[in-house]
Amino acid sequence: MKKLLIPCLILFSIIVHSQTTLYFKDTVSNKPSSYVMVLNENEEIIGTSNEDGEIYFDEGVKLTSRLFLESIFYERRELLISEIKNNTTILLIPLVNLLDEVEIENKKKYLVLTAYYRIYNTVDGVLQSFFDYEIKYVIKKNSIQRIVLNNRIFDTISNENYKKDKRPFWRSDLKKKSLFVRLNSNYHLINDSEDGVINIVDKKTKEVYGTVKRELNINNQSNILVYLEKEYENSIGIAREEYNNEDLLKTTIKDLKHSSRTSIRTVTPKYIKISPSLKGKEKIVTKKERFIQSVEYVTKEEYKKILKMGYKDVSVSHYTKEFWKNLETFTPLDSLIEKQLNTILVERK
Repeated sequence: MKKLLIPCLILFSIIVHSQTTLYFKDTVSNKPSSYVMVLNENEEIIGTSNEDGEIYFDEGVKLTSRLFLESIFYERRELLISEIKNNTTILLIPLVNLLDEVEIENKKKYLVLTAYYRIYNTVDGVLQSFFDYEIKYVIKKNSIQRIVLNNRIFDTISNENYKKDKRPFWRSDLKKKSLFVRLNSNYHLINDSEDGVINIVDKKTKEVYGTVKRELNINNQSNILVYLEKEYENSIGIAREEYNNEDLLKTTIKDLKHSSRTSIRTVTPKYIKISPSLKGKEKIVTKKERFIQSVEYVTKEEYKKILKMGYKDVSVSHYTKEFWKNLETFTPLDSLIEKQLNTILVERK
């Protein structure tokens, strides 16, 4: 009997993973549950639901008698493979509704983040350019408008080549989606209760690229820190974000305090072809940082006034050293970078 049972189970597994499609839905919103991981009894991730909450078991999937559904958004659920049928909808209970926002007066419905943003580039440790800005990000439903109030531009380009070169003026945009929605769409987010962190794991390579964790700041308040480091061809990308909220799952854009992106690139013939001055150089580093100064809700009238702020002439510098002193959230530049800023670069006015 046992000999007959084993081939039957093998045949059943083949039928299931070659023909079965499952759908995951949120019990509260009734919307598809995206990026839910399916694990077997060996804790191996055998699939992840797509944006439509759908998962299809391909041939070769390592199925076991029990499957487990995991997501940092939903309660863990166990499925018996003997009970799985094709086109079944599985309902998941959310741990928290990420779309819940603090109620505000109907009149004040526009969220505004005021930020100080800076970007600088070095080649083999020598500063090549430095830009900084004061920016207001106005968030209305799913759209984000960016109003630049002030900026400074420093670089090493000669006056003759400056206009010809048409230098790019980077002004960072905010992401519309919340932190966890963005991470969860690209990576597996796996709780590590032992270390008290959420590991950011690549879906294909299964490599851990970073962590999400709580950390006390200088005011003894608990913040969320996201750190992500990923190697690409001839380059390394490092991202760090800090959120003023101790609840990992409720963290949204309004809690953002500081973010930075660092790109470390090895000089290749491709770069030298674009910029011959890079010949003989080894490394290009670009660092972008954003410091949120204030978060507020404004009325429609106040919103209209903000839209009229700013200016069009990017060649005019409006910042002074006094401005930096008035920033509430700000990390001074590295002393070597600041020294080069004052001695090597030319300010464009």
